[in-house]
Amino acid sequence: MANYNAGTVRTTGDITINHTSNSNITDGVINFLSHAEARNFTVNASGYKELNINNSTNQRITATGDMTFNLKASVAGSIADIGHTLPFDINNAPIKAKSLTLNATADYGITDAVLKLGDYWGDMGQGGDINITAVNQKTVSLGWLRGLNSGNDNKKSDVNINLSTDIQDSDVTIGYTTSIHPYTKGIGHNGSQMVKNVNLKAHGQKTFKAEAIMAAKDTKININGSGLDSTAEFNRIISREGITIKADNLKELKTGSILASQGNINISTGSFDAMQYAEFNSGSNSVHMAGVNINLDISNVIEPVNSRVSQPGQHWDKALYLSAGKALNIKGYVGDDVTKIYARLGAAEKNATADIVNVKGTIMGGLSISPNNKTETMTIKGGITNPASILAIDGGVNHNSNLTVDLSYMPKLKSIDLSGYNNASGTNKIIIRSTELEISSIKGSSTKDDI
Repeated sequence: MANYNAGTVRTTGDITINHTSNSNITDGVINFLSHAEARNFTVNASGYKELNINNSTNQRITATGDMTFNLKASVAGSIADIGHTLPFDINNAPIKAKSLTLNATADYGITDAVLKLGDYWGDMGQGGDINITAVNQKTVSLGWLRGLNSGNDNKKSDVNINLSTDIQDSDVTIGYTTSIHPYTKGIGHNGSQMVKNVNLKAHGQKTFKAEAIMAAKDTKININGSGLDSTAEFNRIISREGITIKADNLKELKTGSILASQGNINISTGSFDAMQYAEFNSGSNSVHMAGVNINLDISNVIEPVNSRVSQPGQHWDKALYLSAGKALNIKGYVGDDVTKIYARLGAAEKNATADIVNVKGTIMGGLSISPNNKTETMTIKGGITNPASILAIDGGVNHNSNLTVDLSYMPKLKSIDLSGYNNASGTNKIIIRSTELEISSIKGSSTKDDI
């Protein structure tokens, strides 16, 4: 079929659209450009040049049950465009259902397939999730994805996105920004419109960009780029019970703030030895990363993973601002400089620990406006693995790996132990206020300390 057009359909039953075409038809167009209301809404389509579903302004497709799209790009230049009307507001969406399943593939030899999905809201019933799989698409563009609007976290929707491609120079985008609601239209939203869990996998693309991810439980991200010029960028990621990011085969990785108030943060930048740059902050002087335990393996990132925020004269000047309730573990890269941190440690733990390799900066336990009344012991180990490369600049006069451990506002602290920390290219400064009278044990490092 060369051209097919359909208009408004309303039924209490199911709507199913099946489309295919002969191999000699390479310019087929499918248009479904109006309202549709159904129990389940299904599209099975291949052989199209253009597939346009619900792309007219202010039109909506609503399914009280499942919404399913099974799409195959079998014609060069195929474009599947679903629900890309003008953005709806926070209380609406052009595509609504209990659950969404989208499967998009491309025949061998098709190297320019495009998949576009507009805003989706899974607010039509409990028990539905968002499942998106796309294989060998040149471009994948997903809009604002929201699940069930519920104050009960267990009733919210899971989001599972699995993208893979071997198409050269392919790109992926999830969400967008607006002047009215900046940094909110990605996966989930604030409060009751958070999704439950997010599982996001994207492999093979050259560029990846996602706006805010907001989940009530866990977020797991697996990003594997295409190599030397590949980049990945995320806006802020908020996931209360934990965040895991595994990245590899990238030149550059950027994120906004990463916050897991009740869980752990685990980030690995992989083993690709050409990774130049990583950034984990929103460009502000607020906390860039906060979790119960923070584990960062950034040992392959050549440039120091520092902040864009410049505060001359302050401890946090160009530092990665971290808050770890129990433990902080960092493996950094050492060249002629190392990553600078400004970290609060141990506010939720009696025995706080930091294992930090190839970093410098400041570790503190409390603040004047928020004293640490929990921690009794603090242990810091690790150090600099190649101090000669740092000292080679000016012998350590201005270029060094100094570490400050500020124990102010920790009235319950009894001991500090740096005996497992080796910092031959800097000085470890330990600050103790006279009001911290319970401290009975101080163990210095094996290198130079200033108490």
